[in-house]
Amino acid sequence: FNSAGSYTVKVSALSDQGCLDSITLNPSFTVNPSPTADFIFAPDEPSMLTTEVVFTDQSSADATSWLWRLSDGNTFNGNSASHIFQDSGSYAIELVVENGNGCRDSVTKYVYVSAELFVHIPTSFTPDGDGLNETWGLSGLTQGVSNMTLQIFNKWGELIFESDDVNKRWDGTYKDK
Repeated sequence: FNSAGSYTVKVSALSDQGCLDSITLNPSFTVNPSPTADFIFAPDEPSMLTTEVVFTDQSSADATSWLWRLSDGNTFNGNSASHIFQDSGSYAIELVVENGNGCRDSVTKYVYVSAELFVHIPTSFTPDGDGLNETWGLSGLTQGVSNMTLQIFNKWGELIFESDDVNKRWDGTYKDK
């Protein structure tokens, strides 16, 4: 049934001999109203810099229980939830609500957590063995860097260091010297 209300069921049958009979079932039955599931989340555009996302219920007032299912495997109960995403990407968030009659509704929305890279490129380093600032390389929030090439040349244009690993740093040596 498409809408809530009381309904009477009448069953009619026609035999192979052409005889028609019907019966009305009593009492009538009631279809209870379903809740309407909805939610909002903040921030609107989460990133790896703002990894906590808060989900707030906006369902119809008759909702009495809430189940949040996140595509990263986490679940939460209650009319709000918060979650810290461990990586960038697109995540499906499903909210299932139920009302006092046991009727349910669900809604799924997608949250995209962007990488928001913040890369710091230092202008100097001191590879002098004192344990401070010994290597040179990228730093900052480099999680999510999927493709990079770091090349260091001397003043004559010779390549003295090269890496495609964001975590590999130059120690100031050339040909192990």
